Amino acid sequence: MKTLILLSLLFYRNELIPLRRGWDFILEDYLFTSGRNNSYSLIFPLKFEGAPENPFININAYTRGYCRMGDSYFDLKHNGATGSSSLFKSNYRYNLYGELQLKAGLQIDNITFIDDISLFNKYEEESLSYRSPFYDPRYRLHSFDKQPVIGEQNYFDVRFNRGFILYEHPSGISILTGREYLSWGYNLLFSGYATSMDFIYRIRLKKGKLTAETFNAFLNDTFPGKRISGQTVELSILPGLVVSLEEAVIYTSSDNFKYFNPLGLYYEIQRRGKDNSDNLLGSINISWRVIRGVKLGFQFLDDDFIIGKGGTSKFGIHGDLTLVPWQRKNLMMRFTYTAIPRWTYTHVSDTNSASFLGTPLGYPRGNDLRDMSFSVYFLTPNRIKYISINYLAHGEGTLEEHWEGSGYPRNMPYPTGNSIKTLLITVGQKTEHHEISIFTEYEKRDDSENLNIGFLFLAKYSFLTIEF
Repeated sequence: MKTLILLSLLFYRNELIPLRRGWDFILEDYLFTSGRNNSYSLIFPLKFEGAPENPFININAYTRGYCRMGDSYFDLKHNGATGSSSLFKSNYRYNLYGELQLKAGLQIDNITFIDDISLFNKYEEESLSYRSPFYDPRYRLHSFDKQPVIGEQNYFDVRFNRGFILYEHPSGISILTGREYLSWGYNLLFSGYATSMDFIYRIRLKKGKLTAETFNAFLNDTFPGKRISGQTVELSILPGLVVSLEEAVIYTSSDNFKYFNPLGLYYEIQRRGKDNSDNLLGSINISWRVIRGVKLGFQFLDDDFIIGKGGTSKFGIHGDLTLVPWQRKNLMMRFTYTAIPRWTYTHVSDTNSASFLGTPLGYPRGNDLRDMSFSVYFLTPNRIKYISINYLAHGEGTLEEHWEGSGYPRNMPYPTGNSIKTLLITVGQKTEHHEISIFTEYEKRDDSENLNIGFLFLAKYSFLTIEF
């Protein structure tokens, strides 16, 4: 047995940095590599990252801290007040999270076994909405039993992050069963932001320029029996041009095998079936590296789609531009725009909405919004320094309220109602061993204005790795 004791301070991935796969991957494969050799895919890698060939146990300690201080100005005229027209308030809020994560794995030939469990506790002065960039859904668990999982006192909670068996054949076929996250395309359909899914099967085929994936999974939601099936086909049409088509269906049918066929056409099954409350979603993604150092991305989501028949505006649009000016590999810029109407992700059958434990399966900030961001990254071999400007306008729509029976018009300008407009400016630094950011946030609605400043740090302390 070989024992490695690692003493390193690592800062956990900040959601404010939209570079899920690492900036070195983005620069080399995403922007510069020749299209003929480009391995970039719109489907998040299935392979467990960093799994050694020998059996291993790894223990990590996470720390996450968030604090903001702000001034609030409320117009009292909206409350029928007289005299002074404003009231000044000053306050500060902070949230702290601590987590002990245990990972274990084993790889035998083409089969990988992975288990990932966390013990955590939290102190929250502010309950954040999933629309907030500081919100972390990992610490929002639902329990039907009010008693603690361990012991009589709720000193810490337990979260089963991931646990799966993965078989990979040299021909390019991979089969996974168990619990894992799911991310496709530009996040409008599956962002990987919500809680991990329990896959009955998840099959992937990668052959030359073609990649395909299909799955059937349980969503351990507050609604019993909630299931989801999905499939995608991705094709590298030209050097630097990748297109993918996606189809998914969310259902609670008593027929557990209704969408079990991995090669079935969900649209046809749903339209001909006796239970027509299943929620169909379709999407198209396009990734085009126009020239070296310049990439365009686009996604269109159609929620509850019926071919040839108009209906409620339930869609989503996302576009982004990523570039390295003058092909300098130490500077990268990214602009994104996302627009999602009020009724997207909702459904006439609440049990089949595109959400999981109150968090969107798709775009992390939900529906009824327009979201724009511009980020600049200064890159060196050892660190990323960045500045990000984000503007979010979101309305009163929620994931739980559907259009049918609401009394609202079928199609509404969005964001709807008393919308909240937020301007967030963030400056931060990330290295292999740490990450910290400071921010200024200005929030405005019809009856109030808020100005906040604060900081966010995310730390990971890896102190024990054992290989047998």
